[in-house]
Amino acid sequence: MSLLRSVPVRESIFYHEGLVKAFIQYDPERANRILDEIGLNHRDREGFRTFPDRTRMLFYLDESGRRRSSVGEFVVDDWAKVGVRVILRMRTRRLFYVEKNARDFDFNVWGPCVEHMAIISPRYFIPFDTESFYAVGWARWYMKGGFYGDKAARESPSAIAVPTDHPMHHAIAAYEQAKYAPTLEVQKQHFKKVLDIAAENTWSIAIGTSPPDLAVVKNDFRNVPERILTTCYVQSPGNAGIETYFFEKPKSSPSVDREITESLLNPTPRPGGEVTEGTVKSGAGKTITSIIKYSVLVVVVLVILLISLHHPYICRRLLIMVPTLLIISVVAFTVIQLPPGDFLTAKLMQLQVSGDAQDMQAIEDLES
Repeated sequence: MSLLRSVPVRESIFYHEGLVKAFIQYDPERANRILDEIGLNHRDREGFRTFPDRTRMLFYLDESGRRRSSVGEFVVDDWAKVGVRVILRMRTRRLFYVEKNARDFDFNVWGPCVEHMAIISPRYFIPFDTESFYAVGWARWYMKGGFYGDKAARESPSAIAVPTDHPMHHAIAAYEQAKYAPTLEVQKQHFKKVLDIAAENTWSIAIGTSPPDLAVVKNDFRNVPERILTTCYVQSPGNAGIETYFFEKPKSSPSVDREITESLLNPTPRPGGEVTEGTVKSGAGKTITSIIKYSVLVVVVLVILLISLHHPYICRRLLIMVPTLLIISVVAFTVIQLPPGDFLTAKLMQLQVSGDAQDMQAIEDLES
């Protein structure tokens, strides 16, 4: 299970009040009562809960090595107050993914993504792909077309089919309808069903909301928007129009400014690329290209014209040439590629060997 769910923010058209506030109340007394009622009422000498068979109950919370551990430490402390023992483990990203893909984990923590347009990657609401961080077997089934009965999903040993009567199957069906909705309003209606099911079943636990990403901008740096959507799916900050940024008081020398201006107005194309207007092009190369192009065009036009006029010379030559070339090609290919080897090469080697033998004999005669 993933512990940091990404929910559509209030500014999103997919904002869902019930999902944002689902099971976020801090109520240790109610949590203790529920744990006792489901049979986890026994504790060890340290005060932590045990399983009904009195074995030690212990969960591992995995975080990627590139993230701070502060979020996970909150979970360790809060769960310990209701008798649930959790050990925080830092993992390198490679090990984190290996264990996740092998379904060898208890809980993990990951950050939000695309919470403004959650329909782009609804990985916290359905097992959209293996980036969902939970139900990886279901995710592989969905990715391989299992929802539509694809054979690849049935034959994959790592894909686990979602039962048709399971709430997750209903959520996937609603998402499929949302993907192909004809209008935005219809899409919102179908995707709301996905969020309703996620709020009721809690595929992932929301332990916090994502704060805004802050960017430091120098005073004379201009054209930087005050707000942008930050996510890898839109290649932030590439979606902020970075090609229009500029310094109001640049500190570069005038020669550098002139060179930059010239490169923007008259870009140099890549080798083999199309030459745009304003770019210098070799006169000799342009002339040769034009000659070849128009020569080929003239030949093609003449051939078509002669054939259309039923010129006797052209028609007769074509009737003779085409079958002759075909026969010669077949014979040459058969002879050269005759099994068990290359006939021509073998013949040349034979002549070379016989020639070497004659040369050796001549040398021996001279020596004697």
